[in-house]
Amino acid sequence: MSAKNDDTEHEAPAGAKKKGGSPAKWAIIALVLGAVGPGVWLYVVPKFVPKSQAAPKDAAHAEPVHEAPPISVAWPPLVVDVHDDQGTVRHVKIIVTLESQDEKLEVESRAYTARGRAHLLGFVRKQKYEDLVDSAKFEGLQTEFTKIIQAQMGAERIPHVWITDLVAQ
Repeated sequence: MSAKNDDTEHEAPAGAKKKGGSPAKWAIIALVLGAVGPGVWLYVVPKFVPKSQAAPKDAAHAEPVHEAPPISVAWPPLVVDVHDDQGTVRHVKIIVTLESQDEKLEVESRAYTARGRAHLLGFVRKQKYEDLVDSAKFEGLQTEFTKIIQAQMGAERIPHVWITDLVAQ
């Protein structure tokens, strides 16, 4: 086989049209699809994709929503002598922190500190030492503290009360 025969095998017969067309034709088709395609995509896709699955339009520029940090006021430590099961006097130190979104919390908490601490002191003095230090009862203790303080200051003012320190000797 000569080189001439190899070339003639791939040539199209005379009078037949070439497949594929001219490069200019393909360039025009690519430009039209490139210009129209995204518009069609943005119009058609939302019609078929549920809104819950569709990304928000400004997802790239959307800022995360942050809630304002709560205002916290820690009351001074409350040191109470309580009795254990054997009658021995034990010391318990408790720090309570009030938390609210209301900016007036700091001012109002000072006005109610004496009343709130007095009621907490009365409650803690009635408790047994073992009940105060038992980890299984901690959540219940915190719930009781919340009820006592909210009764004195109002649940709308103080939605959260935390025992932030509990030391027992």
